Amino acid sequence: MGTKRLFGVEEIVCLEQREQKHTVLLLFKDRFLLVEMHAAGSRKDQSASSMDILGAVDETAMKLFKPLNNFASSVKHLQKQWKGEEPTEEEEMPEGCKCLSMDLCLLRNADIDHDDVGPLLMLTKGGANTPIILPLYRGHISAAVQEGLLAGFISAVEHPDRGANWDNLHQALRSEERSRQECAQQESFLLEAGKKTLEVFEVERWRLALGIWTTPFLPIDNELCWRWVDATGRKHPHLQQNLNREVSAAKREHPPCELDALFEAQDNWEVEKGQTTDPEGWCYGLAWRSSTWENSAGMFDVLRKRKWRRTYA
Repeated sequence: MGTKRLFGVEEIVCLEQREQKHTVLLLFKDRFLLVEMHAAGSRKDQSASSMDILGAVDETAMKLFKPLNNFASSVKHLQKQWKGEEPTEEEEMPEGCKCLSMDLCLLRNADIDHDDVGPLLMLTKGGANTPIILPLYRGHISAAVQEGLLAGFISAVEHPDRGANWDNLHQALRSEERSRQECAQQESFLLEAGKKTLEVFEVERWRLALGIWTTPFLPIDNELCWRWVDATGRKHPHLQQNLNREVSAAKREHPPCELDALFEAQDNWEVEKGQTTDPEGWCYGLAWRSSTWENSAGMFDVLRKRKWRRTYA
């Protein structure tokens, strides 16, 4: 793939997410990338139940991919172009990271099969007898997302000149996200004995170039760029009305959120802390809609969030 840059990514689907390893599909209109990342120095579990997804692709099918040995360099190019900077010389790929690429126009068939464990995505390249088999059950991917993923690959097979249409996948992921958040969320208010508890999430993104946590800044972050959001990741509805996004994004000692004059604060803002957070209340994940968040930052955890609470009466 040379120095080809990772522009146009339309969706990311996590196939497997564990503390020491992440395997994801990066989906573009004209191609897809299969990326497997291990934390440096980690020991790979050799049991069948946790076999590496790339390791499960047999040698014949592996040849159908083209290796992408400059994945880390391409990401840096992407970050620099987002910031309007000129790319620098390529850097070597970090230890424990594998990345394979395939052009979607080369696919001749796509299907989902099932074995004794769960669903498998079957992708067949033109002229090949052996399909590429990617397990979907390790990422706990719902049936709707599976159907959207399959629909995108089939669209690429049926219209190789147009590229893939990932609209069904977009819709499935958004719908799943809304449903999950609605079930977990009790709105921004929690009613208890006539009192209202206002909850606000503070979110930060790891800025690799600077080595610090900052307010989310990438185009894909959407309303996370406001820093102070509700449980759905949207700009918090009770942000002070006179704040624009630039001012809201600044670091503060407590959330710039308040209820109207009908309510009176009963205590000060407090960060929710526990076994699932670090001492400052932060928990860490790969993306806002990650199903798991850890109390310490892993190699691939680029987002962190913490919950603030304040009681009103």
